[in-house]
Amino acid sequence: MSVGTETEPWAQPILSAAEVGEFEARIFGGDETQTREWSASGALARSASSAKAWAAMQAAGRALADAVLRDFEGIGGFPKNAGRLLVLVGKGHNGGDALIAAEAILGKYPSVVADFVFVFGEPALRPLARRAWLSLQTRFPERMQVLARRGLSERVTTHQSAHLAVHGEVKRGSRHMEPKAPLACGGEAPTAGSEFFTTGAPYALCLDGVFGFQFRPPLDSGTASVLAAAGALSVGLRAAVDLPSGLGEAGAFRADFTYATGVLKREALGLRNAGRLRYLDLGFFKNANPESRSAERVITAEVLAPLRGWRDPHSDKRAQGHVFVLAGSREYPGAALMCVLAALRSGAGLVTAFVPEAFVSSFAASVPEAIWVGWPETPNGGLALEGEYLLRERLARAGEKRALVIGPGIGRERETQVLVGEVLKTYSGELPVLLDADALQPEFLEKTRGPLVLTPHAGEFRRLSAAEPSDASLRDFAQRVGAVVVLKGPVTRVCDGSPRRDSCLNRGVSGEGSGEREGASALPVYHSLLGGPVLARGGTGDLLAGMIGAQLAREPSAILEASCRAVAWHGLAAEALERAQGAETVRTTELLNYLSLALRS
Repeated sequence: MSVGTETEPWAQPILSAAEVGEFEARIFGGDETQTREWSASGALARSASSAKAWAAMQAAGRALADAVLRDFEGIGGFPKNAGRLLVLVGKGHNGGDALIAAEAILGKYPSVVADFVFVFGEPALRPLARRAWLSLQTRFPERMQVLARRGLSERVTTHQSAHLAVHGEVKRGSRHMEPKAPLACGGEAPTAGSEFFTTGAPYALCLDGVFGFQFRPPLDSGTASVLAAAGALSVGLRAAVDLPSGLGEAGAFRADFTYATGVLKREALGLRNAGRLRYLDLGFFKNANPESRSAERVITAEVLAPLRGWRDPHSDKRAQGHVFVLAGSREYPGAALMCVLAALRSGAGLVTAFVPEAFVSSFAASVPEAIWVGWPETPNGGLALEGEYLLRERLARAGEKRALVIGPGIGRERETQVLVGEVLKTYSGELPVLLDADALQPEFLEKTRGPLVLTPHAGEFRRLSAAEPSDASLRDFAQRVGAVVVLKGPVTRVCDGSPRRDSCLNRGVSGEGSGEREGASALPVYHSLLGGPVLARGGTGDLLAGMIGAQLAREPSAILEASCRAVAWHGLAAEALERAQGAETVRTTELLNYLSLALRS
């Protein structure tokens, strides 16, 4: 059997460039250059497929503009009163998306002007991109300029030059301006592919719409010179449409953000020159289709849908989940406090925290909503083995909706490590358990029974798995330990290796009627692009542990979805914090103040 995205509306497939080509041919009716031509009157020959493709391009371009302007808020906002755009345009859909985005920004800000470079010449534009260009020319002729360039490659002819410049002149509206001298890159003399980029005020935004998923290496020297010249300019934000032109080749476009329109391409993952990845969902996967079973998926904000509605009017605090937290030490008391705060702020009905006795009074005064239980301390201020009875007594009185978080700030003292092992041996299998920080030790994995969630960062993952972080090693490790593994990083990845058959079905993996699990290669990896470098500070992992704990307690039978929901919520709140305050002058716990906003955005 095959389970499509109707069971996971919050996760969309990640496809390779070849798969995207097949997918677009199926939904848009084939190759644009073969199926749609312009008539002599300049009107696009209309058909159901061309109308659908044009609507998709408009949606992509507008979503791109909205996303770019939203990301500008992280550095104080788009300079709407003196903004300049530089748009690098190729032949096809990416160029069209960039043109429509530029049109949307020009329409929003009357003082903004734009410069355009047609890397392969204006005559090379395919029909939909040409339609986007004519729309721009019609609406904003006085606020746009086509920058002249010469002989980019053998594919560029003098016919192109006639469209871009006549006798060395560049045209903006009805005004003519002399082109500036070609920009030298790296101190070298300009090549034949150099552009006449204007000097003066910096560009607020550079949109890279040169190459899309059909690019095949190597990057030709002419195009590389364009990208190098653009890279040498002062630009506030460099945005790649779908993929940075040239992918990871030498001389490829270096983006601050890459905006995947409609489909996240597998080739973008791990590209350092792609910058931060954004997924713009255009609704391509609303219905089940073959792509729904992709082995890689991107988590969307739809995962938060259950938190955006009304609570059951007859529920009580126990129905909202009870989180138990075993955390903290004399060396790291703050980790326990942050974990508890996050669990409280992310919907848990009850939070009971077991922390070293010395901190109970101050923690209770600071966060009175939690139940603080003093745990006997070792001579060095860690959690002592003798306190295990406290956990046993409290768990015995708890309801069914409960989860246990172990690890934030516990340290590596031997007695505390022995305690963790004993707790796992006794209680794992009775309730969902999350292991974080110093509770992530290889020897503990042999003592646990599911349901289990592990939250390592890259270094901890290497220690646990003896492998470098990758999708393949994540799958293998998750299956080997039978856990949901949340591998934290610039792109956080989640994989469910638990042996429960219901989890297997939820992932869209089947044994073709046999009920047997397929190999690790069949396990989907869920990618969260949300968050960003504002999370690169101490304590953000402690917050995430508390948030996952709260979601596990509320949905103890759905640990994959609960984990993905917390990861996405954590990331969206971080982005809201960055837009409001920037990434530099914030405290980790300020993220919690944006959890509510993240649910409503």
